[in-house]
Amino acid sequence: MKNKDISISYKIYFIACVLIVLVCSIIQNKSIIVIVTTICEVLYMLFNIKRIKHCFLFGIINSIACSIVYIVNKNYGSACYNLLFILPIFIYGYYKVLMEKEYKINKLDYNSRLYITSVFITLVVGTAIILKMFGGRYVLFDSITMIGSFFAVLLVSFRYVEQWPLLILINISLAINWSIFTFENMINLPTLIIFIIYSINSIYGQVEWCKALHNQNDML
Repeated sequence: MKNKDISISYKIYFIACVLIVLVCSIIQNKSIIVIVTTICEVLYMLFNIKRIKHCFLFGIINSIACSIVYIVNKNYGSACYNLLFILPIFIYGYYKVLMEKEYKINKLDYNSRLYITSVFITLVVGTAIILKMFGGRYVLFDSITMIGSFFAVLLVSFRYVEQWPLLILINISLAINWSIFTFENMINLPTLIIFIIYSINSIYGQVEWCKALHNQNDML
């Protein structure tokens, strides 16, 4: 999609989302690198909604910046997860989409959806059990986020519309999780607002991609 095809209302929505996320990050006195990761994440999603190829660039920057944050905090497991899995998938997706003339949307067939759903549920449950064994508190939310992020990035790299229901699940789970934290301490409210915005964007993306897929099929 070209810039001229994007409506004024979406551009206003785009700016509003970025500003709200930026303000919420500043309120929490986040470091520059953390603010960069948050802004890149929302930019990635907003560009992805409108099927703009360079959305992958923000995903790549976000992965690198997140890895730096994890390394600084000595969370080497998450850093390796980002650098060895998420980052290469984003790079591949960016390369693949740049080699194509059009941003074509794909849809999984029934058997593929059933298979991926089964694997996803199995991995989520298994990861939750492992996290619980290590004393995790909100293991289901953490498990959905960890496994779901990998599957979502994989699906978006191949431009499957099924990425959006998965992102809806991830972001609503995170919003619920941070609602609990906010109830315990209102200082977490800005983070909750950010994940509410992510949830809204995920639903928006689902609607937009389904419309685009319908129009794409009509043109065939």
